[in-house]
Amino acid sequence: MKRKFTEEQIIKVLIRNRKGETTKTLEREFGVSEPTIYNWKKKFSNMTVNEAKRLKELEYENSKHKKLVADLSFDIVMLKNVNSKKVVGLNSQRKSASYLILNYEASVRRTANFLSLNRSTMTYKPRTSKDEDLELRKKQLSTKHPRFGLPRIHFLLKREGLVVSEHWTARNYKKTTLAD
Repeated sequence: MKRKFTEEQIIKVLIRNRKGETTKTLEREFGVSEPTIYNWKKKFSNMTVNEAKRLKELEYENSKHKKLVADLSFDIVMLKNVNSKKVVGLNSQRKSASYLILNYEASVRRTANFLSLNRSTMTYKPRTSKDEDLELRKKQLSTKHPRFGLPRIHFLLKREGLVVSEHWTARNYKKTTLAD
């Protein structure tokens, strides 16, 4: 099984090698091959343990900065290609989100953060009314008989076999009369 060595361990091995220990004894003691020790010498030739730790920290910071720059440049490209106007309204925001997801292969989470949307908003599908035919019939009756009020319309719907509660009829009756 391959053993992983930290930078500190590698540098300690190299310091022992510089002090005069042969590579053969170090190979046997640490279970590594001669080419491995030479590769270590190439990479960590005259470093101290503190320098190796600092190098590792700098490499980590550098990778973080590269990722940030890549993310920002990606956001700039997406921003240029989404409508230059402010996206207002849920439908237009959903359209913009789906455009970004399809064309830029951006994740849903990233797109939601970019457009300041909730992810649930992007996936929400409005429920269609289960009683569309019932609403249509109610509208027909109210336009055919404008003098009929709520109780009479409810009675006619019930007589036709479209059984509904009075609450449903009242709510939808008010909705259609207010809209007119």
